[in-house]
Amino acid sequence: MKASRIIIIAFCIFIVGGMLILYIDAKQHKKKTDNSITKKEYVLPSFNVVVAEQGTDLHLDYSDSNKIAVEYIKEKKTPAKLYTVSHDTLYVYKGLRLFASCKNIRSIIGHNVFWMGVSNFEPDSLTIKMTGGKIICSNNFSKAKKQISKNINVGVFASDSAFIELNNLNTNRLTVRLNNAEVDFNSRLNRLQAKLVNHAGLRMNAKQLLDIKIEKDTSSKLDFFY
Repeated sequence: MKASRIIIIAFCIFIVGGMLILYIDAKQHKKKTDNSITKKEYVLPSFNVVVAEQGTDLHLDYSDSNKIAVEYIKEKKTPAKLYTVSHDTLYVYKGLRLFASCKNIRSIIGHNVFWMGVSNFEPDSLTIKMTGGKIICSNNFSKAKKQISKNINVGVFASDSAFIELNNLNTNRLTVRLNNAEVDFNSRLNRLQAKLVNHAGLRMNAKQLLDIKIEKDTSSKLDFFY
């Protein structure tokens, strides 16, 4: 057998063997990870305001019931305080991943959160105030549901490099105040009032805009797409 053919065969065996080792290692890692995570659910009093503190990892979804689930990790120490409810407000804290749900939401306040995901709410109005951190709000309704969903008024007030993404909302009026923050607005909209300063950025769909009022400094950027 030629030396070149031996080298090729050896190389192929090396590649296949390496892939097999990686596959086995990945399966073992996934099994170990799955065994180390448990999720427990707790009933909550009614709330429609969420305040997320620094480092929070929160998923917030619509539901007919008010509850929160905590993702516990065996190797990770459980913080003394993960959440509290006072009056109509849910306060959440960093340490573990949280999954909360409620019937309605009208205000979200974030202070340098790690990440927030908000899904499938249709309040009369929604206010988002972010100091740093990232939040993604989306409606994942069917096409038929979107056609009959009501228009809402949305206010976004953000600073300190915060990033806000809003998807599939039927929006009547959007009010935006950004100071060194970014908003990506992928939703239908009738009216826009915006003020952008200190390297702020706003990107949005302008196809159905009827009324636009914008103030911006030279460091800020506004992008329309159709």
